[in-house]
Amino acid sequence: MPSPDSMRNMEDLWMDANGGNAVPGGGGVTATTAAGEEPVAHDSLGSMHEQLDGLVKGMLMGFFWPLGGLAWLTREDGMLPQRWRVWIGFGVSFSAFVGLMRALFGGEQ
Repeated sequence: MPSPDSMRNMEDLWMDANGGNAVPGGGGVTATTAAGEEPVAHDSLGSMHEQLDGLVKGMLMGFFWPLGGLAWLTREDGMLPQRWRVWIGFGVSFSAFVGLMRALFGGEQ
């Protein structure tokens, strides 16, 4: 195992080599800019982590809190982006599907 100082040096070298001119947040294709300017992301849908964040949080909210999530979405129009509303709807649908499957095929316990 390398010493702590050499580990820090290797980490710094790794970050410098891989960080380069990458757009923070993992954006898509970078634009060609004038000399000395930072590249800009062309990703119209937002970065991947923002999409996954909405997917996971929306599905969890819809699955574990379906009635509250639906009531909140119907009363507070414009509070969440359309993507979140769709994922919460999918979470509610998945929750209803799991409940139906448990009711039909759950067996006697």
